[in-house]
Amino acid sequence: MNAGIDNGGNTMSFWRLLKHYSIRIPAIQRDYVQGRGDVQSANARTGMLDDIQTHISDRTPMSLNFIYGQIEGSDDCDVELFVPLDGQQRLTTLYLIHWLALVMAVANAGDGERAPELDGDAQTLGRFSYQTRQTSSDFFARIGEPDVIQQIAQWTADRTPMCKLSEYLRDKRWFRPDFMYDPTILSALEVLDDIDERRMTRHGVWDLLTGDDCPIRFEWLDVNDIGNGDDLYIKMNARGKQLSDFENIKAELEQKAQAEFSPEHYEEFCRKFDQEWTDFFWSFKGSVPTEKRDEYDMRFMGFLNWFLWNQWAGKAKKSPRINTEYSMKGVDLADTRHRSLDEYNKDLRTEGGSVCDSRTLVRLERILDHVSGDDALPGIPEIVMASSSIDGKAESYSTRMRLEAAVAYLDGVMNQGKRPEEQSWTEWIRVIRHLSNAATMWQGYNTLGLYAQAVGMVERYSDHADDLTSYLATFPGDTGFTPKGPD
Repeated sequence: MNAGIDNGGNTMSFWRLLKHYSIRIPAIQRDYVQGRGDVQSANARTGMLDDIQTHISDRTPMSLNFIYGQIEGSDDCDVELFVPLDGQQRLTTLYLIHWLALVMAVANAGDGERAPELDGDAQTLGRFSYQTRQTSSDFFARIGEPDVIQQIAQWTADRTPMCKLSEYLRDKRWFRPDFMYDPTILSALEVLDDIDERRMTRHGVWDLLTGDDCPIRFEWLDVNDIGNGDDLYIKMNARGKQLSDFENIKAELEQKAQAEFSPEHYEEFCRKFDQEWTDFFWSFKGSVPTEKRDEYDMRFMGFLNWFLWNQWAGKAKKSPRINTEYSMKGVDLADTRHRSLDEYNKDLRTEGGSVCDSRTLVRLERILDHVSGDDALPGIPEIVMASSSIDGKAESYSTRMRLEAAVAYLDGVMNQGKRPEEQSWTEWIRVIRHLSNAATMWQGYNTLGLYAQAVGMVERYSDHADDLTSYLATFPGDTGFTPKGPD
């Protein structure tokens, strides 16, 4: 623990915290959202910037309330690491304000007068970083480089009045095309434009923010001695809106992964959740208009709903509730809103049974790895997206069954130590599609009991996923897609 600062809870400025610790936004946190275009985010941003601007101008104290985090050792920094659990949004906004204030301080000094101090200031400011995805990490690292700050400072003196800061940054060679697909970067650019247009970082603001009398402060607390950080994240959101359904189920799944996987596998699982898998739902081509991409978490949640619901159906097919209470309730009318893992487990017949065991997590990992990779088989990304409607309702019985088919195919083939390939997939999905379409013609087939029965049939077929037609040629007598029920 750094002897120069009390971790028991004390008033802290952003710059003082950076002087003692590096700040790293962890993978468990969501994207920076204060620059999003929705009304809620815009109001939150405007309110916060209005307040900060007023208190900077008046030199009067302002509290941003509590910011919680853990202190960890660091191999790549000269100081210890502070990992925020609550306060990410506020800390990121404070970083952007400080960064632009430094740019303006350099610009106002002129003729390289701040050059001797710039490297040290940039190094301290560079202790703030993102771990949520590589593009976010690279962007914040790049804008913090002294030569980049110097270039932007020069541009501010020469720019035309109508030119936005975000436009200038986008035109730089170092601004990679994939930066435009990162929600955190897009949000940061929007906030930078707002700060810049307010002219709130000019005329000595840098010296004010980095001095002992900085008016913008928060109550800082290291929670290492309070409890597990992941538990705190789930149980506590001390400021702002409550955790969303997506954030809750994500935390639950990551908690299960921590219990079921090795530490290395668990860390990789969490990393992909916040990077490649999230990127897929954010940027899927052909189905997500640019103006709707910030709803990626709702689409991800829609997919997780139906993925877990299918896993539950497969395990609960012999449950008394399936055969009685749910027997005549149509699948379209089923309770498919977000449910916790414990709520799913209540329906399982086997004592101690779980809808989310190690096998479920592996299947989830396999389907998401596949669709977020570069060689996904034709139709599988589209199936996943069709099951992720924002209103939480899948399009049809067949849509839900095709999701089950895609998950079972990948799982079955990989369990056999084989690679998914187009011919076997095409044969597989053709058979399942015909069976599910035919099943809908049976009056009353669209019930939870019969749906669960069909899921069980697909699961049995998965053992032959690499060559389903050859298996069916043996006339196995399986009847999972008929009202008669399975043998």
